[in-house]
Amino acid sequence: MVDIMIVLILSLKVAPKDRKNVANVFDAIAGSTSVKPGCKRVKLYSDINNDDDLMLIEEWHSKAELERHIESNDFRKIMAIMDMAIEPP
Repeated sequence: MVDIMIVLILSLKVAPKDRKNVANVFDAIAGSTSVKPGCKRVKLYSDINNDDDLMLIEEWHSKAELERHIESNDFRKIMAIMDMAIEPP
């Protein structure tokens, strides 16, 4: 049996003054997202050469479960953070 995984990757560059706030919001969202049905994993990464570059990776069992997440309040918070990016995500 093949294990299908749907991956959402969000890469964004934030201003140094906003980095801690953005990371805290992502951390809070990761906690509530990771327990949603269909979520396999949520991770936030920072570039070791540039702390302003962040990458959120979410892994889902199905496209339908990811789409439900995209319609959630948690994802609206992610969209608001995307507006804080200093370059288009």
